[in-house]
Amino acid sequence: MGNHQHSLRSIRKVLQAKSGRCFSEPEESFCGNLRVEGEEECDAGLLGTEDNDPCCDKNCRLRRGQGAVCSDKNSPCCQGCQLVGIGAKCREAQHATCEQEARCSGTSPECPRSPPLPDATPCLERGQCRHGRCIPYCETQGLQSCMCDIIGDACKRCCRMNLNDTCFPVDQQDILPDGTPCIQGFCNKDSQKQCLTDNALAPTMCYRECLA
Repeated sequence: MGNHQHSLRSIRKVLQAKSGRCFSEPEESFCGNLRVEGEEECDAGLLGTEDNDPCCDKNCRLRRGQGAVCSDKNSPCCQGCQLVGIGAKCREAQHATCEQEARCSGTSPECPRSPPLPDATPCLERGQCRHGRCIPYCETQGLQSCMCDIIGDACKRCCRMNLNDTCFPVDQQDILPDGTPCIQGFCNKDSQKQCLTDNALAPTMCYRECLA
C-alpha cells in the first residue's frame, strides 16, 4: 500500500507541474518527458523529476560528479551510466526492412545505423533484399506487382509483364496473408481465402475484439 500511495503522489506531482501542457502537443522541450530535447543532456522522466535516477538529475543533466557519462533511460548503448563495450547488440535484425542487427561502437551511447542485409536475402512476402531495400517478388522476376481482378484469384500473389498486361497468379498455392489489400477489400483466410469488402469483415473483426 505504501508503494502504491507513493506512486500516486509521484504521478500527481508531475501532472500538477505539467498540467498546462500535459494534454497538448508541447511547443518546446521540457524536462521530465523521457525525450532528450534542446539543451538537455538526458531525461529520466518521472524518476528524474524526483531526483532518483542514478544517471540523470532533476534538471536533465548527467550526474558527471558521480561519474555518469550517459543515461540508461535514453541511450541503448548505456548501462550503469557508462558506455557499453564495443560489439554489444543494441538492435535486432529486421528482415522486413533488410537491416542487419546493430552493435554498439564502444565510443557512443547511441545505437549506430543498422547495415543492410546482403543482396538476395529473403525479406517480406517472398521478396529479396537489394541495396538495403526489400524488393517485391514480382520485381525480382522482372515483372510488376498487381492485384488480380478475378474473384477466385484476388488473394493470390499476382504479377504482370507490364502496365497494359493482365495480372496473373504466379502460383496457385501462393496465398496472400490476412489483411493484404485486394480488389474488393482485404484478404481473409476465415472466408476460404477470399477477398472481402470492409463491410463483410467488420462483424468478424468486432467479434474477435469483443472476445479478446
